[in-house]
Amino acid sequence: MDTIGSEPGEVEPDPDPDPAPAKRTRRRGRIREWFRRKRNGKPPPQVEPVNHPSTLSQLKRVRWAVRAVLALGVAASIAGNVLHARDELISQIISAWSPLALLLAVELISRPVHRRMLAVGRWIATAVIAGIAAWVSYWHLAAVASRYGETGGSQYLLPLSVDGLAVVASICLVELPGAGKLQEHHAHAGPVDRV
Repeated sequence: MDTIGSEPGEVEPDPDPDPAPAKRTRRRGRIREWFRRKRNGKPPPQVEPVNHPSTLSQLKRVRWAVRAVLALGVAASIAGNVLHARDELISQIISAWSPLALLLAVELISRPVHRRMLAVGRWIATAVIAGIAAWVSYWHLAAVASRYGETGGSQYLLPLSVDGLAVVASICLVELPGAGKLQEHHAHAGPVDRV
């Protein structure tokens, strides 16, 4: 290509060469290597899972941390419910039961499932228990918050933060066994080649 001020027939080098041919060459090389391994009987390289803790011990630590957060949310809910109750022991025990039942139900539902129909029954029962606990706890905490000076709508939002913490921790606790099974599967699959 002739440009102004250069000798005729001289080609000025392209200032921004296209990097795509180099990427295509590397990709083709990896694909060829994969097919070569497959032909020779070697297994193709496995890719390490992304966004998962690298060891089972990390998963166990995360599980215990989530249990601690759930226990904190349930403890705050129990405290609010007990503060709402009369100054009688029986009344306080009754008001503390709903959040405690939620904690126990979530702990039980986070266990492994062996039969699908029983798992569905556990989910339905936990949803009913969670609904009852949330309803009772919400109104008890709202009454306690307004009794101790919260106004302007914050007395209705504060219970959502307490019970919301318990809900988020419950969901995390139920999801973690699935991540553990995935990690154990990769651990038993043997060494992982990095691609």
